[in-house]
Amino acid sequence: MTPEQLKTLRAGDIIHIGPGSGVACKNMYARYIRNQDWDCWDGMTCLEVREVDEAGDQWRGIGGNRMAYVAIAGLRLVKPFQPATPPQRRPTNAGPARIPQPRTSPEKTTGRTR
Repeated sequence: MTPEQLKTLRAGDIIHIGPGSGVACKNMYARYIRNQDWDCWDGMTCLEVREVDEAGDQWRGIGGNRMAYVAIAGLRLVKPFQPATPPQRRPTNAGPARIPQPRTSPEKTTGRTR
């Protein structure tokens, strides 16, 4: 990945942090959250990520977000973020709205009253 491609990443993209990207975070899949604007060496960056498996599901190991200090050249975009489409509402066959009738006074009501 190039620095220009790194700028196009969106929150939710699945990236692969390859073996050539660093010591602490090598060969792992992660959901990209954001790039930290910290001063780093040339070709390096600090990302906030959440570790996931290859399918993009949350990994049950280390919970929560983590910071990954990695080499940009060792990153690879696996799957771009695709927001879920909202479910389509089906039309109902309920008919016209029911309008409640006004209540009558207790004197005119037959039967049980309160």
